[in-house]
Amino acid sequence: MNEESERWLAEAVDQLREYEAVGRRTDDLRRRIDDAERLLAEVGREHVRQRGDVERLEHRTAIRLLASLRGTRQDDLARERAEADRAGRREEDARARLRTLRRELQAAQVRRAELAEAPRIHAALLDEKEGRLRAGGDPRAARLAALAGLVLPLWVARRTAAGRCAAGGQPRGGRGGPCRRPDRS
Repeated sequence: MNEESERWLAEAVDQLREYEAVGRRTDDLRRRIDDAERLLAEVGREHVRQRGDVERLEHRTAIRLLASLRGTRQDDLARERAEADRAGRREEDARARLRTLRRELQAAQVRRAELAEAPRIHAALLDEKEGRLRAGGDPRAARLAALAGLVLPLWVARRTAAGRCAAGGQPRGGRGGPCRRPDRS
């Protein structure tokens, strides 16, 4: 039974590590999605501007008249169309990247939900091991209890701060911190 308990504890440690790694991954993906959304807005504005330049050259405007008088209208139009096409491709690339990041985030959130019990299971197995060690008079029991007393409060504080970050809040009493998101105005 002891060997089996140790195997379960090792598996629980692995799952706890994965749970924490997936949590860091979801935080990273959220930041990357924010960046990708800003980039998409930026390249979208550039694409609109480039299409506007093409329309001004295609229709009766002062710019078209000036280009016609210089004899460069067709060259100008071809150049503006090429720039608009490049801007359109950059916009589509940004959209595709954003879709990919959102899919990755969704997958990470699903995996994190699957591992949601890992901290509780790990703590329960540690408690069980501590109980066995105490019952057997093993001196490691006191050290294990001390470690559990240090780790559990840290884990709870980290999870609480991560929850505030995920909700768009600020950790550490609202003074900002690593999860602070820029305003979207």
